[in-house]
Amino acid sequence: MTSATNATIAGGLNNTIGTNTSHATIAGGQGNHIASFANYSAVGGGSANAIQGGTWYATVGGGAHNIVSGNANHATIAGGEDNEIGGNAGRAAIGGGYLNKVALDGNHATIAGGQGNEIGIDAEGAAIGGGSLNKVAASCDDAAIAGGAGNTIAANSSYSAIGGGNGNYAADMNLGATIAGGFANTIGTNTSYSAIGGGQE
Repeated sequence: MTSATNATIAGGLNNTIGTNTSHATIAGGQGNHIASFANYSAVGGGSANAIQGGTWYATVGGGAHNIVSGNANHATIAGGEDNEIGGNAGRAAIGGGYLNKVALDGNHATIAGGQGNEIGIDAEGAAIGGGSLNKVAASCDDAAIAGGAGNTIAANSSYSAIGGGNGNYAADMNLGATIAGGFANTIGTNTSYSAIGGGQE
C-alpha cells in the first residue's frame, strides 16, 4: 500500500491496494486487488476480485473473479463469479450470477443476475433481469430483456424489449420493438415499434 493514503485492508490473505489510491478499502477475503488511482473504491470480500485503475467509487461486494474495469466510476458488482463491467461503464451494475458482462461504455446498464448474459458496447441504460445467455447488443440504449434464455436484441435497437421466453430475436435497427415472450419469435430489421405478444414462430 505504498503511497495509498487512508486506504484500509481489514483482513484476509494476499489482498492488495495499489499506489496513489486514497480512501480505498478491502474488508477481507483472499487475493482481492484495488489498483492504482481507484480512489474511494471498495471490495467487501470473496476471492480474486479486482477493481482496475482509475476507477473511483466502485464496489465489488464479494464472490470470485469479478472485475470492474478502468474508469467505470461508481460501478457495482454485488457478488457472483466471473462477472465483468467494462471500461468507462459508469454506474453500471451486476447483481450476481455467473459470467455476466456489461461491455465498454455501458453507462447505467444493469444485469440483475443469471448466467452468461451480456450487454454490448455503448448500450447505455440497458438492462437484463436474469435468465441465461440473453444479449442486448451494441448501441441499444434503454433496451431490456426481463429473463428467459437465449433471447437477443440486436444492435442499434434502442428502447426495444423482450419479456422472456426462449430464443426470441429482435433484429437490428429497431426502435421500440417488443416481444412479450414465447419461443423463437423474430422481429425483422427496420421494423420499429413492432410487437409480438408470445407464442411460437
